Amino acid sequence: MMTGVKKISYSMTCLGRKDPLTRESWETVFMCYWGFAIKYFVPAVLWFILISTFIKDVTSDTLYGDYAFGW
Repeated sequence: MMTGVKKISYSMTCLGRKDPLTRESWETVFMCYWGFAIKYFVPAVLWFILISTFIKDVTSDTLYGDYAFGW
């Protein structure tokens, strides 16, 4: 599930540590949250925005700026 984002999230949590050699209690939760958001949530939201904008543009009665269709 976290293949590809685990190393990045681990590197990000290292930046917030007081002691670089000890792991904080919040890091595991943050790594799961951040990995899920980057890998699944953000692409789903971007896909939704892209499709809804495309559908709106295709089904609209007026063309962009009332230009002719060829433009």
